Amino acid sequence: MMEDLAPAEQGDQLKGVTVGQARLAVIEAAKLHASHWGDDGLDALPWVSNAQGRAAERANPETVGMLWQGFKQRYGARLQPHWTEAGERLIEGFTGIWLSTTGRAGLTHNDFGRTT
Repeated sequence: MMEDLAPAEQGDQLKGVTVGQARLAVIEAAKLHASHWGDDGLDALPWVSNAQGRAAERANPETVGMLWQGFKQRYGARLQPHWTEAGERLIEGFTGIWLSTTGRAGLTHNDFGRTT
């Protein structure tokens, strides 16, 4: 599927993107997520995190906490204080988020981010 997407261009994660490219990526991701909002069929897909059809998750609260600590060690000098504060609050509440099973299901992209 990915081999014939011309005239699309592969992004460069090290170089980064323009504001316009980032805006387009977020808009398109939102369209993808909206198309599956409240879709009960997501539970049967083995590639969807926390789906019933998937094996037990490796990304549990303990693992995510360790990953956060490693991320801070590696990129701490580049992080603005309010980013670190937001990350700390997320980690503190991650168990509650992880255990929450109420509400509508939907897709998310957990790999959107900025490292520079």
